[in-house]
Amino acid sequence: MGFNWLDYLVLFVYLAGLMLVATKFLHEQHNSKEFFVAGNSIPWWGAGMSILATLVSTVSILGGPADFFRYGFEGFGIWYLATFLAAPVIIFVFIRFFLNLGIVSAYEYLEKRFSLGIRLIGSSFFLLMRALYIGVVIYASAIALGPFTGIPVMWLMVIVGVCSALYAVTGGIKAVIWTDVIQLVVVYLGIAYLLVMVFNRIEGGFPEMWRIATERGHDFSYLKSAENWGLSPFVPNAFFLLLVGMFFNALAQKGTDQMTVQRYLSTRNARESAKALLVDVFGAIPIGFLMMAVGLGLFAWYHTTGGLEHLAENNYNGLLPEFVAREFPHGFAGLFAAALMAAVISTVDSGMNCLATVTMTDFQLRFRKSPLSDAGSIFYARLWTVVWAALCIGLAFFIYVSAYDNIARVSGQVIGLFSGSILGIFLLGMLVPRVNAPGAGIGAVAGGAVAIWANYFWVRQAPDGNILHVCYMVSITLGVLTTLGVGVLTSFCFAPPRREQLRGLNIWHLTERERNLTDRKAEQ
Repeated sequence: MGFNWLDYLVLFVYLAGLMLVATKFLHEQHNSKEFFVAGNSIPWWGAGMSILATLVSTVSILGGPADFFRYGFEGFGIWYLATFLAAPVIIFVFIRFFLNLGIVSAYEYLEKRFSLGIRLIGSSFFLLMRALYIGVVIYASAIALGPFTGIPVMWLMVIVGVCSALYAVTGGIKAVIWTDVIQLVVVYLGIAYLLVMVFNRIEGGFPEMWRIATERGHDFSYLKSAENWGLSPFVPNAFFLLLVGMFFNALAQKGTDQMTVQRYLSTRNARESAKALLVDVFGAIPIGFLMMAVGLGLFAWYHTTGGLEHLAENNYNGLLPEFVAREFPHGFAGLFAAALMAAVISTVDSGMNCLATVTMTDFQLRFRKSPLSDAGSIFYARLWTVVWAALCIGLAFFIYVSAYDNIARVSGQVIGLFSGSILGIFLLGMLVPRVNAPGAGIGAVAGGAVAIWANYFWVRQAPDGNILHVCYMVSITLGVLTTLGVGVLTSFCFAPPRREQLRGLNIWHLTERERNLTDRKAEQ
């Protein structure tokens, strides 16, 4: 059906409203610390909602139904189990260290614990991983908006990237966080309305949807299959491979990723940061169930509606926007497009802000001989945001020509390329006293190389001639384990770390005074 003037008006009013919110914080930025961590003034619930909004992107909204179309309920719920298992580690290890050190970039810890070189390796890996992921989000948003607007995907990628950069440049992290809160509410409302519309379009309601899914093997019958409980890397939803990979993914995303660490650092203390994490952990559950129900309904809609065969061309990533474009009345289509844009901007502007934070903190300021003035620091913070916006748009074009799976799994693959090595370095530093800088560096490079090999080159030909790739969570698992194993073994070839590289920086080398200080900071 496409957009008409009413839909465009609704979308424009929403985007203009967000821009007004962002400009409210324009005059509250006096230095780079306020631009990047909001002067530690964000309440825990705002930080938590921002983390959740940042991680609930168009990748989740588009990828959930597309993933259900291909795999049904296979693997459903494992992410929540993995996140619950990871939460105590994040709270009592990662947050504890980050808040106690009073840093702006998570990778400042790596220089204190190891060396400048390891800090630069961690920062570089983060920049590569997060920029690629933002490219995935921009690409996904273009797919989502294409059926509504009729604008070519390539132009939409440019438009989305530019709009997100404007929000990030205008208001800094404070604007990013508070617009995230607004956008999370919009996303919830949009998904809820979408679910109602999907169920109303299927004659027979939920029983008919379940019948269609069961007939095509998209129910829970996969639990009876022995291969789903095995360890073959070529089974896409093997339980234990997904559980271990998603556990590491949760640790990496919520414990070492600057996008989430920056939210922890914007709160007042460790206790507030822990509450923010729990808002994200529990808040993601309703969205997951809603999107799985939407996937079930769209699967039934596809099989009871003609003329949708073209959706197979891009791995059914366009299934949800096709439904909205066909079935939503004018005005409501614009509202749903606003919900999609909310998910896009909350992720992309946060990512651009974090990329600018790491670039400026870990590279520019680290090697600058004289400090920047407050005005200079704000100028460069915005300049780096614009530079990364342009690079991320370019990477979206790379994803556009190279993606071979549905968008949810492509994002998991991209994150796994480098986040496994990043997580491995932090775990080595915080938990293993004997590991030194050379061992951590060699381990990180080896972990990244193994993850890239597994993701792109570890393939097998199926009996029908198709090429099988490994499970999308294998690359991050191999990245973490390789970094840990190689890092520990090669460290014995070099001198042990110095005392100052351990005291207060490794969990086994906290003095009683430091433990009490950390606990008091958590309670303040």
